[in-house]
Amino acid sequence: MVGANSQVEAAKIVASTVRKKPSLLKEIFYGLSVGILGGLVWKSYHMSMKRHTEWFYEALDRGEITVVVKKHDVDKI
Repeated sequence: MVGANSQVEAAKIVASTVRKKPSLLKEIFYGLSVGILGGLVWKSYHMSMKRHTEWFYEALDRGEITVVVKKHDVDKI
């Protein structure tokens, strides 16, 4: 009956953790942490996209790149 006794003890440990009420401060902290982390990821993605867009238009103004398709490039399509 050693196995049954350990199962009962394990069940008591699980039940004691289930019976605990959630901590309001922990929930607020976790929610703010996830929100801030998501906001930082969102912001960094958009700042990177802005940097790429600015590079594109600056290169277009300098004449390094063009958006006009050459005649011989169209024939390949």
